[in-house]
Amino acid sequence: MEFETLILPFAASHYLVAPQGLCQAAVPHRYSPVFSVPPEALEERLLRLIKLEPGMVERLQDKEEGQHTYVQRSFFLNLPEIVTFQACAEGEGKSSIAIYSRSETALPDFGGNKYRVESWLGYLEESFETVW
Repeated sequence: MEFETLILPFAASHYLVAPQGLCQAAVPHRYSPVFSVPPEALEERLLRLIKLEPGMVERLQDKEEGQHTYVQRSFFLNLPEIVTFQACAEGEGKSSIAIYSRSETALPDFGGNKYRVESWLGYLEESFETVW
């Protein structure tokens, strides 16, 4: 998946957080904070959290891009939801993160994708100092 060229669908069953300037064709629902750690530390911490998430199954890992994609079933309807994330270097030992969570169907997600992304961001913000 290319965050730079991502076009968001009209359906409301998705949620995107990305660093400012990363997405050229989409406006994120929220811009990601900048953390005072390198991208590898951010990626490692989020992967630890994901391993604790119930029903989270790895779908794809692109080591060259540093991108990870997982599938988790929605709480209410047990439908597959796809989550892709990528830690992004911000220079001088700092990093940010892009996370895109979306349903595979056009059915409503009852805010599940937003909740997932915001809770992951909250975990990272509690783990590391933010500089923005």
